[in-house]
Amino acid sequence: MKITKIRSFKKKQSVVKKTSQCVWLYTRDSYREQLANTSKAIQFDNALVYAKQKNYDITNVFGLSVHIASIDFYKEELIRLVEEVENSKDRPYAILVSSLDRISRLGIIGLEIVTKLIVELGVHIIETSTGRNTIKTNDRFEVYRALLWGKPYSKIK
Repeated sequence: MKITKIRSFKKKQSVVKKTSQCVWLYTRDSYREQLANTSKAIQFDNALVYAKQKNYDITNVFGLSVHIASIDFYKEELIRLVEEVENSKDRPYAILVSSLDRISRLGIIGLEIVTKLIVELGVHIIETSTGRNTIKTNDRFEVYRALLWGKPYSKIK
C-alpha cells in the first residue's frame, strides 16, 4: 500500500481559524466606585480607537461584571474568556486590555493566564494604553515581568 493511501486514514484534526484582524476585548473594574465614573466605558472607547488605528475588528467583549481586586483569583469573567478561547473555532488574534493590571494584580495568576493564552492557545495580549504586546518574544518578556510584579509596568522600575 502506498504511503499516500495510509495517510488518508489519518484522523483529521479540527482546524482552528485565526485571522490577524479579529480581536476580543476584556475590561474590568477593580471596585464598585469605578462603575459610577464609567471606567468600563472609557476602557471600551479607548479599545475602539486603538482597534481602528491598527485595523483590528473587535468581535467579542468580556468584563460585564464587577471584579474586586482582593478576590482576583475568582474572576469569573476572565475564566469565561479563557474557556471561550479554548472552545472557539474562530480564535482571536489577540485579547485587548486597557492595562495589564486588568488581567490580574496577583502576579503569578496573571502570568499563568497570559502564558496559557499565548503558548497553549496562540492568542496574544495587547495593552491598548501603551501598545505593549506579546506578539514579539522580546516584548513578551516585558509583559511577563509586569504581570509577575503584579502592578502597572511604569511602577516596576
